[in-house]
Amino acid sequence: FQMLYDTDEFGSDRGINRQTLLVILVVAKLLRTASLYTSYGYLRLLNYPSTVWAWFLLFGASIIFLILQQPWKGRFIQPQLWIEIGIHGFIQAIQLICFFIGLKYFGPVRTMLFA
Repeated sequence: FQMLYDTDEFGSDRGINRQTLLVILVVAKLLRTASLYTSYGYLRLLNYPSTVWAWFLLFGASIIFLILQQPWKGRFIQPQLWIEIGIHGFIQAIQLICFFIGLKYFGPVRTMLFA
């Protein structure tokens, strides 16, 4: 992280400037807000169950990451690491389901304030 703001001996900036990072942050927050309101619409107005919505969301994200990262081209994962990955995925799924239950019953504004 320190390398982002390092300068060389002549004083020129080698990394990303703060304005670019601020723009990335603002765009990410706006996209998160838009996705939160969209999820609220599907959960509350169309009356989707939270677990089904979380499953569709995780399945879509896993397909995108599978295409982008291409895990079959890298190193093989040890069996002990697969157990840790499975436990972490299970905990993340439970957390996401609880998040969507809160979104469904409390709305997007309260969810954004407490998330």
